[in-house]
Amino acid sequence: MEAPLTANEFYFAITKSARNKAPGPDGLPIEYYLTDPHNWARVFEVCYSNQLHRGRMTKFQRRAHLSLLYKAGERLEPGNHRPLTLLNSDAKLGPKIMSYRLGKTLPTILHEDQHGFVPGRSIQQALFEFTSIQQYCKLNDVAKLSLDRHLLPIFGDIKFRLQHNALGFLYKFAWRHGSTNCVHGCDTPETAIHLFWDCPHAERIWKRYLTPLEFIFGRLGWQDILFTDSIRLKEEFKKQPQDGFFVLLQFVRAICFRQLWLQRNLLLYNEAFPDTLALDAEIQAYMWLHIQAHFKRIDGQDKRKYKRFYDILRRGGDVYKDFLPKQQSQNEVNNSGSPPSQVQDVRP
Repeated sequence: MEAPLTANEFYFAITKSARNKAPGPDGLPIEYYLTDPHNWARVFEVCYSNQLHRGRMTKFQRRAHLSLLYKAGERLEPGNHRPLTLLNSDAKLGPKIMSYRLGKTLPTILHEDQHGFVPGRSIQQALFEFTSIQQYCKLNDVAKLSLDRHLLPIFGDIKFRLQHNALGFLYKFAWRHGSTNCVHGCDTPETAIHLFWDCPHAERIWKRYLTPLEFIFGRLGWQDILFTDSIRLKEEFKKQPQDGFFVLLQFVRAICFRQLWLQRNLLLYNEAFPDTLALDAEIQAYMWLHIQAHFKRIDGQDKRKYKRFYDILRRGGDVYKDFLPKQQSQNEVNNSGSPPSQVQDVRP
C-alpha cells in the first residue's frame, strides 16, 4: 500500500475509468486524458509523487462542484434533494489506484462474513445465511433477531453505528490540540463506554429506565445493553413468550443511545449547556411514541400478546405505567383477557 504510484497504475486507472461522466471545475472529462493515456500516465506519476511528498494535493484537485439533485416531493424542501459532488477527473485517479491495491488485500484481512464491497464475494451468500438464521429463530422461538423493525430507522441507525465503532468519539482525535475529554465535564477521555454508560449523566438515564426492568433481566451491564446476546431472562420468565420483554428493552436502549448522542453533539458543536429536563422529556416522548405504536401494531392480532405487553409495563413501576394506553380499567383487561375494543393514545 505504501509503494510509490507508478505510470503503469495511472495508465490502468485512466483506461478503466467510467466514460460519459460530468467533469469537475476544470471542465476536463476522462475522455480528455484518454486521447494520450501513455503520456498522461507519466505526467501523473511525477505529479502525484510530488504531491505525496508535500502531503497536499494541488488547489485545483481540492476543488469540486456541489450540485443538488431533486429526488421527489416538494422542491422547496431541502430533504427532497441529495448532494452530488463533481471532482476533477485527475483527482480521482490516485484514489482509484489505492482502491485497486486495497481490493487485493481485503479478502485476507476482512472476516468471511463481510460479503459486500470485497472482490470475489457476493451479497447473495449473506442473504442466504440471513434467511437460514431467520428460519432457525422461528423454529426455536428466538425473538431478538428482527427487533429493529419496531424502531424508527433513525434510532436503529445510531445503535448500529455504535455497535460497529463508527461514531466519532473524541478519543479518536487525540492528534488534535483540543480536549478529548467528556463534554459533560468529566476528567476522562470520551470513549463509547464512558459517554453512553460510565458518565454520571448517562448513569442517571439508565438507572431510571433499566432498574425497573431488573425483575425480568436481572442486573444489566454495558455489554448487555450494547449487544444483548448475553442477556438471559430470570427463571420464572423463561417459559413465557419473550418477544414483549425484548421489544421493550430495544426501545429503551435505542432511544437512550440516540438522545445521549444528540445532546453530546449539542454541547460539543453548539456550545449549549446540559439540559437534563429536556433530555428526560425527549426520551419519555419517544418512548411513548414507540410503545403506543407497538400497542396499535399488536392490537387485534393476538389478545394474549397485547395483555402480556400491558402487564410488563404495569409491573415496571411508575416509570413505565406512564406509557400505558388509556384503558377502561385494569380489572376489565384481567377479567376478559383481552384489550378494550378501542385504544385512545393520550399522551401522559
